[in-house]
This record gives sequence, structure tokens and C-alpha cells, in this order.
Amino acid sequence: MRTHAKEIELRLFGELELTIHGKVVLDWRSRNARYIIALLALRRGEWVERSWLAGWLWPDSPEHRALANLRSELSIMRRLLQTGFSLLETDGNKRVRLNLAHIWVDVLEFDHAVNQGGEEHLREAIALYRGDLFADADTMIMREEAEQRQEMLQHALQSMAAIERAEGRNHNALEWLQQAARHNPLQEEILCQRMELLAEIGRRADALSLYRTYRARILQELQTEPSLHCNALYERLRENPEHRLPVQPDTSRYTEFVPQLKRLPASLVSVIGREAVLSELLQVLTRRRLLTLAGEGGIGKTTLALELGRMLETAGTRVVLVELASAHDKNQADAAFLAGCGVHTEAEAYQWLEQSRTVVLLDNCEHLLEECRRIAEKALTQCPAVQIVATSRRPLHCAGEMVWQVPSLKFSGEQESAAGKSGPAEQLFRERALMAGVKLPEQEEVQLQIKRLCSMLNGIPLAIEMAAAR
Repeated sequence: MRTHAKEIELRLFGELELTIHGKVVLDWRSRNARYIIALLALRRGEWVERSWLAGWLWPDSPEHRALANLRSELSIMRRLLQTGFSLLETDGNKRVRLNLAHIWVDVLEFDHAVNQGGEEHLREAIALYRGDLFADADTMIMREEAEQRQEMLQHALQSMAAIERAEGRNHNALEWLQQAARHNPLQEEILCQRMELLAEIGRRADALSLYRTYRARILQELQTEPSLHCNALYERLRENPEHRLPVQPDTSRYTEFVPQLKRLPASLVSVIGREAVLSELLQVLTRRRLLTLAGEGGIGKTTLALELGRMLETAGTRVVLVELASAHDKNQADAAFLAGCGVHTEAEAYQWLEQSRTVVLLDNCEHLLEECRRIAEKALTQCPAVQIVATSRRPLHCAGEMVWQVPSLKFSGEQESAAGKSGPAEQLFRERALMAGVKLPEQEEVQLQIKRLCSMLNGIPLAIEMAAAR
């Protein structure tokens, strides 16, 4: 690992650790002080608005209270960072930043090493990863930062495996893949790579056993099956005992870290009243390759599809989001499809999609039914490992399509309302009203009024949210 000559070290992987002139800071006074220095470091010395920082750390407090809390925390940090350097800089009462001229930050070194690529830099990046970023944090922005580094680590480990494999060091390659599997045991792409490598070095029985263990686990934990691609690899190995997979990986794509696929956008609000539907849809995807979520405008088709996609993504399935709301013709639909896949040509898209199980979300298809039908049919025909979840007011009318009518949210009956019990529709109304700054009282009459309003709106989520916001 490269050495540095900076006086201060800030380690964010694993347990946060700040070292000043060789001495570890043990007393942080508060957890938020740790979060603030970490967030400022991740902004790479750029100015950060105080209001933004306060809003993330104290989302349930009024702005004036959150800003007062931030001022107190910054005062604590200044006392902690008394080093002879101007580390914490402010721009009046509006902005703040961390001067990184004298600070070495492990995450920033990790980012640089992964982006540089190459064996030496990748080994350095992997060595820097002592544990997940912000393991004890519960705010969305910190989870997003942590997930991004987890993805980069997976890329580095798989890249090292590919480099070792290309050099004929198959046992070393297998060790890198096993390390990747420990970090993400449900990632099917890693499983298939391990199976291929085990078969290549003559350990076919271990490859088959690995598949069976994986299948049993996802059946128990996720109630789903491996992809068609993974199953086909298993059958190929099982039916041909003498087969050696002549895999000579192309390592050119590992020379530089260029994220091909963006993660789905994090949900900014909770999804209410859809737990049973989501569980059933996961079951449907174990049997069907094309699922269309249909229903009237505002019923929650996109919300449901995105939440389903996040659940699949968390389980290790690749998910592609194709946003079609702003597309108006064939060319724009094709461009949206390529953008979702993170590629430039159709050939690249299908070559990439056939590598491992991928769920493609085609969102807002109703105004481009013919174009969406063409995209869906071609992807399903050419890529056996692909499944498609479409959202549309009307079916696509493709072969094998299962149309799922998204239901409206249920609301309580009169007796339940009188007893103070809320249905999902009323719960949604109360939560969105609270987000708008209004805490509704729990009295029986208020509950009945909310129930009647949700009934008038037919339990349509978007209409309920708009009414609550007013």
C-alpha cells in the first residue's frame, strides 16, 4: 500500500477512526460529530450547505432546531480538530467544508485505486476495505454511500479474479471469487463464475454442490429460484461429467472502473399497504418471465415496480430501469432501453443481458405499446436469463405475458374506524400529512373523516397523497 505524508488519517471503512499526529481520537463526544466529519470528507473538500447537512442529520426537527444542533456539533468538532491547521472551514452561516490538504482519507484512496484499475491498484483498494462504510448509520445518504463502495469492492474482487484467471492462476482466481461471495452470498453472477472456474479446474462435483447449496438458500430466504441461465449452466455440468468449460475471460473491461449500471433510485418515502402484493409478485417471477403491472393512473404501478426491483436488487439480481415516460417514438424508446442498460448499441445490450439473471423494468409503456412489445419480445427471445416487469395502463399483448391488475389501497370499515383502527389508505394519508408538517389528531371523528375521504378517492394512492399534501 502506498505511504503518505499527511498529518491526519481518517478511516471510514469499518469502525470510524481518526488519528492526529499518530494519536487516535477516542472521545468523539457524540455520534453525529463522527457522521459530520465523514460526510464532509466524502464531499472531497467541496462546500456543503449547512441546511442540507442539518436536514439529513435531524430530519424530524424544525429547521431552526436542526441548524442549532449543527452549530453545537461543529463547535465540538473544532475542539477535536485542534491541530495547528485550519481543517474545518466555514463560509459565514451558510456553508461548511473540510480542508483535506492535511488529511488522508481511506475511502477517497479506495475510490482512486478502483478507478485506476490494474492489479496493483485493485489489490490496494481491497486491502483498504476493512469493513462496510457507516455500518451503524441509518440515514439514506449514508446507506447510498455504503452501497456504492460495496459495489466497487465487488468489482475489484471480480476484476482480480479475471486477471488471475487470464494468467492461468485459477486457484488464486477462485480465492478472489470466494471472497466476493462472502461479501455478497446471494449474487448469482458470482455463483456462476465460481461454478465455471471449479469445472475448469476439474472440480465439477464441487461446482454442482455449490449450485445446490445456493438454490436451497434462496428458496428458503427469498422464495425464488435461480435464473434460467444459472439452471442451464448447472444442467450442462451435470449432464457432461468430462466437460471442461473453455473459458478465457476478456479482461479488457476491467482495466477501468466505469459503472455500467446504476442502482435503482432509493425510495424517499415508505411504501404502505403493499407487503402482501410484493410477496406474491416475487412468487410470480419464479414462474413467469413477463409480468405487466396494469391499472389506472395514480394506482401505484411505478412505486410497486421500483420496490419490487429494490427487493430483487438487494437479493443480488441485476435490475435495469428503462424510463419511458418522456419517450415519444421508436428511436426514443430504443435510446431509453440502451441508457437503462448503460451501453451504446443494441448488440452490446443483448450481449450484456445474457450473461446472468437480469430483471428489466419497463416503466410507463401505455403510450408506446408497439415499441415496448418489440423490446420485450426481442429481449426475452435472445436472452434466456432476462425477465421483464412492465408498468402500463394496458397490457403489452406479448406471448407468455401475465397481467397483474394493481389494486387500490384498502381502507377500514366504519366499525374499525370507530375503534381507532386504520387501513393502509388512512395510514398513507396520515404519513403524507405528517411529511407536509401536519400531525393529525387520533380522535374518532378525525379517523372517520380520513376514512370517508380515502373512500371518495377510491383508495388511489396518488390522489390520497395529493389530498394529504394540501
